[in-house]
Amino acid sequence: LGIIGVVAAITMPTLVANNREKQLITALKKNNALIEQSLYMVQSKYGYTDYAEMFAMNSTQELYNKLAENLKMSKSCGTASNQGCISNNMIGARYRNNGWGSTVSMSNYDQSTSWAKGQLTNGSSIFLHNYVKSGTHNNSAASSTKCNKKDADGNYVYGGVGVQCGLIGIDVNGPNKGPNQFGIDVYGYVVQPTKLSNWESSTIETMRNDKLYYNKYTPGKYENK
Repeated sequence: LGIIGVVAAITMPTLVANNREKQLITALKKNNALIEQSLYMVQSKYGYTDYAEMFAMNSTQELYNKLAENLKMSKSCGTASNQGCISNNMIGARYRNNGWGSTVSMSNYDQSTSWAKGQLTNGSSIFLHNYVKSGTHNNSAASSTKCNKKDADGNYVYGGVGVQCGLIGIDVNGPNKGPNQFGIDVYGYVVQPTKLSNWESSTIETMRNDKLYYNKYTPGKYENK
């Protein structure tokens, strides 16, 4: 019995952690499907050719309103600040030399009036921002130009961080359940003219490989995982 107890004490934390990881990845996949479906429905309903046209709306609030038409929302905060739809204490997925993620608070999206926020009935939170019109990003001028830039053949020009029409974030377990860290329960998308790419997390790889990608944060340091 003593041996069994020791083995259980060793294996149970691993089993619990693996189960939690699977739950988070499943939640990400479900929310990813909801986001893609909503984008498709907005594109179809309003006749947008692609994401570049869709994210060229006059305001982030307008974009949020149209996307929310196709999502089951329990609370809509829109661009109002400090309404509690998302956490304002999010941690980066990776340690960054420029200081992002070097402290607990990465960005206070909940406080920003440039981001639209809302909570879904499934317990998740969504936050988004379009660059083309609202442009408060430090690269907004370049982003606004490059999002719509085409070559001589009429194809969109990709390359560089400036190719951004907007950003979408999803907290798969909402603002009141931790750790509120990108790569664990928070995931992001860079919206490019015709596709979604990773933002602040390995969103696509997590869904493809059923694996979380992040640095475990502890106050004062990061540990590789």
